[in-house]
Amino acid sequence: MASLLISFMGITVACNSSEVDVNAGKDTLMLINAAPDAAGIDFTFNKQKINTLPLTYTQNPVYTLIDAGVKQVEVSIAPSVNKLLSVPVLLQSRKVYSIFFAGSVKNRNVLLVATQDNLKKPDKNKAKYRFINLSPNSRTLDFRLANDSLLIGNLPFGVASDFNQIKPGEYSVKIASRDTSIKSTVAINFNFVNGKIYTFWAKGFVKGTGNQTLGIQSIQNK
Repeated sequence: MASLLISFMGITVACNSSEVDVNAGKDTLMLINAAPDAAGIDFTFNKQKINTLPLTYTQNPVYTLIDAGVKQVEVSIAPSVNKLLSVPVLLQSRKVYSIFFAGSVKNRNVLLVATQDNLKKPDKNKAKYRFINLSPNSRTLDFRLANDSLLIGNLPFGVASDFNQIKPGEYSVKIASRDTSIKSTVAINFNFVNGKIYTFWAKGFVKGTGNQTLGIQSIQNK
């Protein structure tokens, strides 16, 4: 049976088939396919498919509204015939969530990583950001500036950091492993806009190739 990992505002709770309090009502929800070897997938909540079209890997997501309450969440290879995961989740009313389908389909080790998203406006002349490690074979990763200044350190797979703040502007950011046997470093240039909120997540496999290579994906939450 597939495992479930709920990464919740930086706190990780692992479970099997017991109910998970991700927070319950009319909610705002974002669904993301973060599994490098998953093609198009469908999310169903209590047998109701949420996405109109299959969600492809790293597809740019948007928030949508959903009724709160206990939901049996199923993830399947489109068109919803090959079930990959089924877990009960409790969504509390008037909350904002991101739910990532992550792990490796080939290795039959998949999970959900869910966060309650803090979309409170950042301080004056600041932008907000967080980092989520969703590279299945990475162990832990750092999120740093290119000059090696540490932004978020030593984050295990499946865990989300809290939101932090940064001065707006153009930065080169990177992810790097502290495992000296891996030596994988990936960098991108990114413009942090004043007042905006961003999620960065590590995608792909360490030493992966093609579209499964290690990389950084960004989402503008607000």
